[in-house]
Amino acid sequence: MQPIFYVGGPKTGSCSFAEAFRKLGLPVIKDYSVADEIRKFALDSRQHPQAVGGIADFGLPVPVRQLVEVYPEAKFVAFRRSMDSWIESYQTHVLWARKTGDSTNALPGLSDSELERRYQELSADLDWLQQNHQERALILSLEDVAWEPLCEFLGVEVPESEFPHSHRSDSKLWQCLGYEFTTDWVSWKTNSWRKFFGHLAGKPGLQMLEIGSYEGRSAVWFLENILTDEGAKLTCVDQWKFGVCRDAEILFDKNVAVSGFSTKVRKVKSNSRRALGWFPDNSFDAIYIDGNHSGYAVLTDALLCMHLVKPGGLLVFDDYRWPEQSYAYYTPGPALDAFLSLCDWRVEVIHKDYQLVLRRRDQDIPARDVSY
Repeated sequence: MQPIFYVGGPKTGSCSFAEAFRKLGLPVIKDYSVADEIRKFALDSRQHPQAVGGIADFGLPVPVRQLVEVYPEAKFVAFRRSMDSWIESYQTHVLWARKTGDSTNALPGLSDSELERRYQELSADLDWLQQNHQERALILSLEDVAWEPLCEFLGVEVPESEFPHSHRSDSKLWQCLGYEFTTDWVSWKTNSWRKFFGHLAGKPGLQMLEIGSYEGRSAVWFLENILTDEGAKLTCVDQWKFGVCRDAEILFDKNVAVSGFSTKVRKVKSNSRRALGWFPDNSFDAIYIDGNHSGYAVLTDALLCMHLVKPGGLLVFDDYRWPEQSYAYYTPGPALDAFLSLCDWRVEVIHKDYQLVLRRRDQDIPARDVSY
């Protein structure tokens, strides 16, 4: 039987494909030590160990071109994730392994920039593989991960069972870490947050304010990904009176404690209109606003936060394009449009989509003369 290598790299569904190969009756190699042995022979172009059927789960870098040369009879399968989702999944796995002490599935801790470089290198190798050895390569996108293309490529019958998706999801990883959330309004936003807040990660003494913390899911993400400096602080303002979960405050306290960063968090139980008056001007490097969604409250938060964020700092508003409710006043968008029309001389728009990202100008543009 010819070797079949999975070369998508870690955190791209290798567990799912290993299970798929088992269901197809193929012997499976799913062991980093075996993969490393095969890698060494491939890289040295020496006589190689016999790899029959199955899969080798390679870490980084994946020696795609060397494997193609050393195993001329082999076939290659890969699932290509988007770079942002892959980096997010990789870093979450590293965090999970570190906190649980699980060294058997550990991945090396790498910076986002290093992971971006390695992703681009592997992506270029997969492009090369597809262009130069098309008959030996199956490179799948998300919508293509199913039995049909895989079985057609391998020349086997399609099983009656569903295609396995046995890889651990990021939400399950969070559960393994001991977090408890009843909702997830965060995961689909984190790729954007990395772009908005990424330049602040690790900044010494970073000060961040969050309005609307609920169960702490967003707060924990900021603590683990942005407020990584020892002296960084996150101030969380919430009344913990509204929302679907009546125990949101209890879960917030628990999740912050589980994160191990409770000393970085200042919890303020109050409505934002009152709480924001307690902080001096220019207190925060970034402010994330996801509190009361009524137009009046959103406009009030925006006006007050404009003074609290430092020049050059970020104001990020969630749900800018939130669908209009039956009561028109309970929609953030019109209030934020009004804010922009009044205060464009103090802020500039960085991003305007479902979330609105503003940067406070380093220097205010002189107010326009208005004559009546």
